[in-house]
Amino acid sequence: MVLLLFETALDVISLFLIMLLVGCEKLSLKQGAIQWLVVILIFFLLDQPLFNTDSSNMNAVLHRDFEILPVQRISGLIGLLFLTLLMNSFVLKASHIEIIFVTMLGFIIWFLIRLFTVATIDLFTISRMAISPLILILTICFYWLVKKKFSAYIRNDFNHFVKLIIVSVFFFILYIILSSRNQNGLIIQPIFIEFVVLIVLLMLSWVFYEQKKAQVMENRMKAIEKYIPIIDELVAEVRSRQHEFSNKLLAISSILQSTGNMEDAREQVSKYVENVQLTSGQHELLNMDHKVIAGFLYTKMKRAEQLNMKLKIERSVSVSAFPCEDYDLIEVLGILIDNAIEACFRGDTILIRMVQLNDRYELTVSNLAEYMTNEQFMQLFKLGYSTKSTHSNNRGFGLYNVQQIAKQYGGKIIARNDQKNGQMITIGIQF
Repeated sequence: MVLLLFETALDVISLFLIMLLVGCEKLSLKQGAIQWLVVILIFFLLDQPLFNTDSSNMNAVLHRDFEILPVQRISGLIGLLFLTLLMNSFVLKASHIEIIFVTMLGFIIWFLIRLFTVATIDLFTISRMAISPLILILTICFYWLVKKKFSAYIRNDFNHFVKLIIVSVFFFILYIILSSRNQNGLIIQPIFIEFVVLIVLLMLSWVFYEQKKAQVMENRMKAIEKYIPIIDELVAEVRSRQHEFSNKLLAISSILQSTGNMEDAREQVSKYVENVQLTSGQHELLNMDHKVIAGFLYTKMKRAEQLNMKLKIERSVSVSAFPCEDYDLIEVLGILIDNAIEACFRGDTILIRMVQLNDRYELTVSNLAEYMTNEQFMQLFKLGYSTKSTHSNNRGFGLYNVQQIAKQYGGKIIARNDQKNGQMITIGIQF
């Protein structure tokens, strides 16, 4: 009884870790994890012969020795699939259609790990008691590896081709499981099962790699289509003023010729040209080496002007030097600038800095604010936390998303108090 409970608990934990992985950490641990684990554990236990006195369906037994799956009957397998789908729909933040494919992908990985473990046990004649612990160990290793190295490849929504592959592989793995074992041992040779598992894993890795490349290209094109025309508008605005600049130059020439002394001439010229110069922000954007980012910053600069705020850019490094995709850089800048604008008042200045410190690249946004402790800074990056009104369910995801982007590129979060330009707080990323 105790051994059965122990092995079942290990299987539930391994399944939970896989679902957490493919769900891209869209799980609120405080609200959903305990319920998910308890419900699936109870289902597994109720399916076992010790807790089930119904013998009318014994002809539907999958296997008798609790190995490939922790359920004993076909009905138990079907129930597990639908119950896991139901629990995922409650605890994972995704659309109902996406939940179906996330659940299928989770089961594919879980089935593959179990198949590989059972085949290895049979191949090397290891004790059957090692199956559940070994499955959990392999699951933890897989979770750590994928989470650390390849999580970006399953970070985006699945396209139609990937969905088709997931469904096909899911039913293929189900067929392998249902036909791989009888009561006396494996029908399919263990070495063949391990070969199939490796081939399927390689195929899935290739599929997600191709999806990631396609997603990157799609996001790049969207950013180019959205922000390149905006910076072109700035260029057109400057060119439209060329005729005005020519007239101003003629007027300045007349001032110099008609004024009696240099001091009077300097004063009149200064008053005359103060309204026709480009702002430092416009000058910086026109000289920026990245038109997409320049176009995006121009939209934020215009918004700040409407609110009677000033957006100042200090840059000593090429924008293209930052080792991240354009759309991720835009997301980081957008979140940080929007947060700064919401925290500022009319007349305040928001400072954007892009600098290189030794071999690291630093992107920060600073705004006037009261002094914050380390605990307060840490609180800002928690999922769901917000200092703003809580009327919207989407509050509290901004800085958390910045933190996830930093992790994706091996960067680290910057959050500090800055007193060089008054009492300011600075938040950003160092790559």
